[in-house]
Parts: sequence; structure tokens; C-alpha cells
Amino acid sequence: MALITASQQTYYENSFTVTVDATIAGNGEITLPFDPKVASVVDITVYVNGSEVSPANFDATPYNASTGVLIFDPTGGGWTRPIVGDVVLVVQNL
Repeated sequence: MALITASQQTYYENSFTVTVDATIAGNGEITLPFDPKVASVVDITVYVNGSEVSPANFDATPYNASTGVLIFDPTGGGWTRPIVGDVVLVVQNL
């Protein structure tokens, strides 16, 4: 039985990488695996394909710290949601 339940990347680097699939591209939602959960979107930095994304581009209002679901807002800053195949890196700011 393993003591660490998170991936090595999440545990050691406080980051999470996901390749966008059709579900994420469609609803803009990514569930962050951090434990404890991130309290607010100001506690993370998000990159899509290596470029930092402004917090205005993901919707902080429905962010739920108990579930850890991050929602990309296609109306923020003239930006669109990540598309299928994009790589999203979320880094927890410590």
C-alpha cells in the first residue's frame, strides 16, 4: 500500500499537467489534484502550451475549493478555452 496517493509531479513539484481532451475542451473544466485543495485561483499559475495564462481567463467565481474544479472562461480577455491536444500545466504557488 503506497503512502503517497498523488502523482510524483503533483507531490514533489506542486504542479499538475493535463493534455486537453474533448471533455475538457467542451466544458473548460479541469479538476486540480492538489491535497490540500487550492483555496483560491490566486494560489496557482496556469500555463497553456508553455505560455502563462492571465487569471482573467479562468473564472474564479465558481471555483470550488472543496472540489478543486478550475473553469476556463472563454469570455475573459479575448481568449478562448484550450483546445484538444493543448497541454495545460498548473503550478501551485507556495
